[in-house]
Amino acid sequence: MSNSNSGGFNTSDAASILLKKYFWVNNTGSGNRLYNEPDSVPIVWPKQICSDIIPDEPPTDFFTLNSAQIATAFDIDISEISSFQIVGSFSTKIEQSTSYPYIFRFSYFKLQPGVTNSFSGITPCSKVNMLLNSFPLNYGPAWPTTLYRTLNSGELSRNGCDIILETQLRFTFDNGWFVMYVNDATITFNKPPAVSCYVYRGGFGAVGIGPTGPTGPGGGGGGGTGYTGPSGPTGPAGFSFGYQFDGGGPTNSYVLGPTFDCGGVN
Repeated sequence: MSNSNSGGFNTSDAASILLKKYFWVNNTGSGNRLYNEPDSVPIVWPKQICSDIIPDEPPTDFFTLNSAQIATAFDIDISEISSFQIVGSFSTKIEQSTSYPYIFRFSYFKLQPGVTNSFSGITPCSKVNMLLNSFPLNYGPAWPTTLYRTLNSGELSRNGCDIILETQLRFTFDNGWFVMYVNDATITFNKPPAVSCYVYRGGFGAVGIGPTGPTGPGGGGGGGTGYTGPSGPTGPAGFSFGYQFDGGGPTNSYVLGPTFDCGGVN
């Protein structure tokens, strides 16, 4: 880590550390690129946990939404749909799963430029980020995210074969922004990238998951076995007919108490 003459971090070092912290990666060296740093997520907050089930593989029951359905599902104005549409031989398509209605599939969705080298799915008027909570790039091969270069005409470059490499950008799942940290003259305000990806619009939070409750008190123990009483004294000698009485001592016993378990509160 290089230091400034004052003994602190220079501007470049500070910017690198803050950028890596923002994207939840370690800072193993100021000269290491962000995408080469290992991920570091020390804490997972409940608001980052998807509460609805995500299957291991994408469902197969997607159906295409029309303009009115898209506007309703994402709470946007129908006039904004044209802002993210690709023209030409490839057309923008948004689909929704029947069995998992909170999972959407986007195809050739044109991103909107933000600040320098950053792009999102924010609509121009309602300011809704339609790519909010997109599946991360590294979520798994079954859920691919692909970014394409576009032309000034709004078409895909090279008929969709001009792919943006993952090593050129960083994507944040939480806010749906794609950030280019490698300068690329082919990606500009007038030629924003397009993306094909999956979007999760379900709930968040650790629903139904909580700490285990304390163990309840133990049940009443069983009563002890009663003790054997002492032997009684030998009776006096009988009369002439030879009857002899031998009295046995009493035997005390306790009733065995019931056994039960209150059980802990889960």
